[in-house]
Amino acid sequence: MKNMLTLAAILLAIWAGSAAAQSAVGGPKKPSNLGGPTVQKNPVVPAPQASAPTPPPSPPKPLPKK
Repeated sequence: MKNMLTLAAILLAIWAGSAAAQSAVGGPKKPSNLGGPTVQKNPVVPAPQASAPTPPPSPPKPLPKK
């Protein structure tokens, strides 16, 4: 039982250390360009807009009575 607690403490310490090296967004920290111009390396491409939405299918027409 003591070995389980020790192992859990070690894993928690490793996890906490690696989590501290990541930013709030979830990615690893990168050196920032202090005071320099902001360069966008991955521009966001807008999704192509669809043409007019397709109308919903009409309900089936009742069969004529004989």
